Amino acid sequence: TRPNFSFQHVDLWHRLYRPDGKINPNSFRFPAADASVDVAVSASVITHLERETAQHHLNETARVLKHKGRALYSTFIITPDMLPEKGTVTRLFGDVHAWNPARNDAFEWRFANRGDGFYTHCDATGAPKNHYMADPLGDPMAYEIGTFTRMVEKAGLRVVEFLPGAWCRDHYIDSYQDVFVLERP
Repeated sequence: TRPNFSFQHVDLWHRLYRPDGKINPNSFRFPAADASVDVAVSASVITHLERETAQHHLNETARVLKHKGRALYSTFIITPDMLPEKGTVTRLFGDVHAWNPARNDAFEWRFANRGDGFYTHCDATGAPKNHYMADPLGDPMAYEIGTFTRMVEKAGLRVVEFLPGAWCRDHYIDSYQDVFVLERP
């Protein structure tokens, strides 16, 4: 009902959540003019996008942001201390009971290294896992921090701040997922 907000449904294809979607997410242009947006928010979106699509999403964010415009992105980030010691599967992270005891559905995370700093949700053996449905790849996705930072820079954005999330810690800080504040220089 506010004149400065508008919402648009877009029928994007996604291998799990919208397999009958009509629009290729890697060629979709955000419905905004170049350099016309002050603030963009991507809350747990690229967490469910494969790498090529996530890069396109960042590129589109950079395209629509004004000079000094900011974007808030939440995702799962693998920091150097979280890298698998051997093999390709991280140790087990998270348990929301540590910060929300009223909840009875623990979220515990392991990620399998799929190469080039890209990870997918898995079980202890590295088999793909999804909390909601059968999944041949593993969903959600995670990125090594250096990989994500390079994706941000490739899009023409810069990292202003990184706020670690509670998903892999024993207490809630700023958000459940890791959060990046990005800026178009």
